[in-house]
Amino acid sequence: MNRCGLLLSVVVFPALVSAQDKIGPKLLLEDFRIARVSLEEGHSGIYRYTSKADLDRDFDLAAGRIDHPMTALEFYRLLAPVVARIKCGHTVVNPPRDRQQAMNRSVPLFPFNVEVLGGKVYVFREYSTEEHSLEGQEIRRINGVPIETILTTMLAATPGDGDSQTVRPWRVGHGGGFARMLYSLVGIESPFQVEFRDPANGRNRELTLAGVIGPDRQKIATSRYPRDKRPDTPANLKFLNTTS
Repeated sequence: MNRCGLLLSVVVFPALVSAQDKIGPKLLLEDFRIARVSLEEGHSGIYRYTSKADLDRDFDLAAGRIDHPMTALEFYRLLAPVVARIKCGHTVVNPPRDRQQAMNRSVPLFPFNVEVLGGKVYVFREYSTEEHSLEGQEIRRINGVPIETILTTMLAATPGDGDSQTVRPWRVGHGGGFARMLYSLVGIESPFQVEFRDPANGRNRELTLAGVIGPDRQKIATSRYPRDKRPDTPANLKFLNTTS
């Protein structure tokens, strides 16, 4: 049984193996081939924004890197940027299912939601147990890695239609995407040594912060940002008849 499944043009990893288990290159190459062929045969717009020659080159280069055992998470990091090159907002590679569940429940993730504006990353919401009043601060480095490197990696693996300059930064910055990708895609884990820059005066500061697990993050969000809570009932819109 293959370790990655395909639903139409959405590639996902079922929890058939633990994310920590190493999978041999022979099996990984077979899964890679299945994903590639499924996309080539099943995605009606696969070459709409990226030519066949360019996409073939990207797939071939990625396949050439499967020359050693990998975890499912490492395989995800290899495949996601290639599939994103299709430039379809509805075609996405997800992390292994057990890692998705762990990120929801037990993995201490980066304690901020961010906004990506003009190629820079700013703190939007802070979920550390001890509040540091960091909203609006620019993030410059995380665990020694420049934010430019982190953002480039994330954007390259984020799906979006065509060459839109807004959808990929928006997806990275919303719904906790940055915190999840920092762990699953970039591989940076808690604790986080973060370098901030104050846009008001240009001064830098460094803080070492613990990650926050999903349930605690939700509790802090509810108490600290009640205005962010979605309404319990949807809006009830009524349309007026202006013709009578």
